[in-house]
Amino acid sequence: MKTILVLGLMAFTCLVARSPAEAAELRIRAGEKRTLPIRNAQGVTLDNPKIAETRIVSGKQVEVLGKGNGDGTLSIFTADGKTQTYSVHVSGALPDAGETDEEGANDAWPAARFGGKRILHSRCAEPLGEEKAVEAFEEARGLLKRDQVSEAIPKLDRVLQIEPDAAVAHLFLGAAWAKLKDQGKGAYHYETFVLSCPDDPKADAVVRLLREFHRQVPKTKSVP
Repeated sequence: MKTILVLGLMAFTCLVARSPAEAAELRIRAGEKRTLPIRNAQGVTLDNPKIAETRIVSGKQVEVLGKGNGDGTLSIFTADGKTQTYSVHVSGALPDAGETDEEGANDAWPAARFGGKRILHSRCAEPLGEEKAVEAFEEARGLLKRDQVSEAIPKLDRVLQIEPDAAVAHLFLGAAWAKLKDQGKGAYHYETFVLSCPDDPKADAVVRLLREFHRQVPKTKSVP
């Protein structure tokens, strides 16, 4: 069977960065509250009330509380007749019992299917906090560049022993195990990364891999 999850680490660096036009984008997690500083706010509307609650605080701030997965447009009206618009994206909510997994309905991976776990307060990118974790991570990166995958995996495991919230290590572990053709472990680590870091720029590419893998082997689940 053709390897589905192998994704070269260099491919992640080719993902398109956000453009300046996306400065008005608001990405939050379900249950997260974000405060927008708005002077003289007089009114606020959200065209998809299922994803968030909004309210004006003292005419100077607009609070946005994430509720459910999805997208919407937030419009804030000020006393001088101007309108500030935000493109809102909410992710991280647990799916309802009847929720389907149709592609395009939501970019976030909806639930754990391969044993992956959501890491609270996850560290989704470098730099890492602990010096020894940084050292182990750099050693692993060097080994992966030299295609010494089996030697790199213990180094990445060491990173997680030092910093259990380093979700970025799961991203590299997913690629490493997939390259060794252990699709179950690769899916577990990739899934842990996207559940912990759904708003990371690299998450969409990983989600596409997981969806394809899920279509071919839907009952596969592996927890290292």
